[in-house]
Amino acid sequence: MTAIKTGLALTGAIMVGFSGVAYAAAESAASAGALDEIVVTAQKRSEKLQDVPISIEVLNGDALASQKLQKLDDLAGRMPNVYVAGGTITNSLTIRGVGSSNNVGFEQSVATFEDGVYHGRAKYSSGSFVDVESLEVLRGPQSIYFGNNAIGGAFNVTTKKPGKEWEGQVSQSYEFNARESVTELASGGPLTDTLGLRVAGHFSNMDGWLTNLVDNQRVPSDRNNFARATLVWDAAPQWQVSLKGEFGHETGNTPYPTQNTHCPPDAIYPVSTPTAGGWKDQLCGAALGFNATFPGSHGSPSAGSDKVYAIAGQRLDLTSHDVVLNIEHKTDDGPSFVALLANTHYNSYSSGAPGSIDIPWFQYSDFETYDQKSVEFRLTSPDSSKVKWIVGLYGMNDTLNVHTPIVFSFLTPTINFLETVPAEFGGLPPGLLSQYTPLGVNVALDQKEKAYSAFGSVTVPLTDKLSGSVGARWTRSDKDGTQYTYNERAGDTFNTFGTPVEGTLIPVPVPVPGVGIVQIPLPLYQILAQAFTTYENHTISQKVNGQAFLPSANLTYKWTDDVSSYVSYSRGWKAGGFDGSDTVADPTKLAYGPEKVNSYELGLKSLLLDHRLSINVALFDSKYTGLQQGVTVATATSVVVHTINVGNLESRGMEFDADWRINSTWRAGLNAAYLDAKYSNYDNAGCTQAQTLAAAGDPCVQSLSGKAPPFAPKYSGSAYVGFGIPFVASTVLSGEVRSSFSDKYDLLGVNDPEGYQSSWNKIDLRLGLGGGNGKWDVSALVKNINNVQTVHGVNPAVYGIGSYTVMPDRGRQFALQFVMKL
Repeated sequence: MTAIKTGLALTGAIMVGFSGVAYAAAESAASAGALDEIVVTAQKRSEKLQDVPISIEVLNGDALASQKLQKLDDLAGRMPNVYVAGGTITNSLTIRGVGSSNNVGFEQSVATFEDGVYHGRAKYSSGSFVDVESLEVLRGPQSIYFGNNAIGGAFNVTTKKPGKEWEGQVSQSYEFNARESVTELASGGPLTDTLGLRVAGHFSNMDGWLTNLVDNQRVPSDRNNFARATLVWDAAPQWQVSLKGEFGHETGNTPYPTQNTHCPPDAIYPVSTPTAGGWKDQLCGAALGFNATFPGSHGSPSAGSDKVYAIAGQRLDLTSHDVVLNIEHKTDDGPSFVALLANTHYNSYSSGAPGSIDIPWFQYSDFETYDQKSVEFRLTSPDSSKVKWIVGLYGMNDTLNVHTPIVFSFLTPTINFLETVPAEFGGLPPGLLSQYTPLGVNVALDQKEKAYSAFGSVTVPLTDKLSGSVGARWTRSDKDGTQYTYNERAGDTFNTFGTPVEGTLIPVPVPVPGVGIVQIPLPLYQILAQAFTTYENHTISQKVNGQAFLPSANLTYKWTDDVSSYVSYSRGWKAGGFDGSDTVADPTKLAYGPEKVNSYELGLKSLLLDHRLSINVALFDSKYTGLQQGVTVATATSVVVHTINVGNLESRGMEFDADWRINSTWRAGLNAAYLDAKYSNYDNAGCTQAQTLAAAGDPCVQSLSGKAPPFAPKYSGSAYVGFGIPFVASTVLSGEVRSSFSDKYDLLGVNDPEGYQSSWNKIDLRLGLGGGNGKWDVSALVKNINNVQTVHGVNPAVYGIGSYTVMPDRGRQFALQFVMKL
């Protein structure tokens, strides 16, 4: 709460906020006129923001550029009730406490769309904003217009298209702490009377903001190249065809740096190796025996420092492409028709070591390939029609292949030692397993999905002030999945080139679905390796089929032309799927079921003071059943996240945003939220480290009923005040101060006291000089000027119970930026 009070006190009595209307210094300096009108496509047609009965935030491309918001995770904490957190295997997108955790089997509960194309996999959230027209953040279920998996909300991104005249933009920025250079180019216009072209490119290079003490190199480094071309053809009167192609390639070293915390932790935890220093000083004795270093007494970095230990070989390589064809027919007096066909594809490789230690201990790699083909057809009523309606059909076919090799380097010394122990004392024959070290395991998921849906809505004026809308979507999802795990010999530290070896084959009874127990010959070393890795060799195939009917309804009352209120109901559904991290060879635990929600919202939207002040308020109450949740389980050799349907979640609260153009110089606003999200029925949750210890090896579960889910602070918000002052030689001096704040929230998801991010308040500053009627701008930006240290992930450490690793956020950032419009 202290951080929240500090953030609010910064603005005093002025309402300061992040309303989604971009701050334009030149316009603000020129007049004290009305706020810019914002047009959104949240309901698949162009509408004024104030007329859409949804809690929605909007940023245009200029606002994203001026605030140096380059990716979705830059929005984390700047929009209340919206969090985007990077993860080791997947990223997590959360709105109103609803999101998907770190499991490769998940589609995100908060869906991302670019130019109408669904990007449901978490890998897409790491892409940069390039030449964007607008970004809409829609809170709450968006099933009717955005599909079955947008059960928590949606990010709707629209890119720029070529206009009737040639224009362009060049921007260059440099951030000093991470040595990050970003260059963006865009240009577009007519090639002929009927054909237009727009091209855009993004080229960035970052050395990193942390120092790796192993080799004194900066991490995480990142190289990102991206290009897009969009052709728009006016094929015939009232017909337009657009074709967009994108290609991106991102590489980097140590993409997921982690730091150790609580090692040694409190004295309640046992140790592996007692020494003269005492038991409490050796609570991570197993790792310390291999010369690993930790905070406290060994000089290693701890959470909040700018140092890490990271072994060589950790890297990222992500290649993606999109091809989108849009055919549209529009008339003034008849229905509009849209056909949208798309193919999106990516190949991703990443590797990491979840612990800031200076030796190979436990490493993983992630190979992920995804291909999606989709088609959508829509018919929409004319803009002039009093009765507005839309009907559509949607189909999607996608293929996912994920392989996650894990290398247990720490087992090699143990196996070598056991092979020196005489057999009568429990030793192993010399060379029996050491010839296969380091031992590894490959956990994989192959999945194919076909999804279909039909949707529609109609809005009817009931009186001159009251209108009603009803809609529905029928949706079906059919998935075929094969999940398999097998022990293998690691080819290198991260098993990048690992190949299974055979050895002596032993018949092993293995359950095969639909057949029964089958004697399958397995290499002897794999059978023995299971005792060390705790991963069972298995192959399981299953099908998950589901369908749902999703109705929605709302009433909107126009008190005046500028003030309206609405009440809405919507039902959401997210398809079931497969646990991509399964290790127990239990066919009954591979699949998880669908997730459902009934959501209610009451809202007020207003434009006051001659359209110089906008105030929007939303009250919401959503009840989720069959919640899909990842449960973090620490085993003897690793940390895995299993996916199950955990029960019910209630998410209710209030969102408030205001934007005020005070006069020709000043502009201000406030955007804040109160969230009361808690599990109402969750009795099979994973345990904290202390509870796991107390269980003494027995299965451990706990009840989290009444507790909050991850990324669900009670209070959060963002605030700013900005100015634009005429300066010398027809230039404009502009500035902005912004305060973003949040109450504490759980990161680990098991209500572990060590798994929380404490409350925080971050302050950003911007000072710029622009001229030429907005043609150029030079600005200095300082993000997180008070250098608040936060983390976006916490995990139990694999080298000592009671220890944790965290994934740090960037601290203070100082950047210079130049933008020129051609």
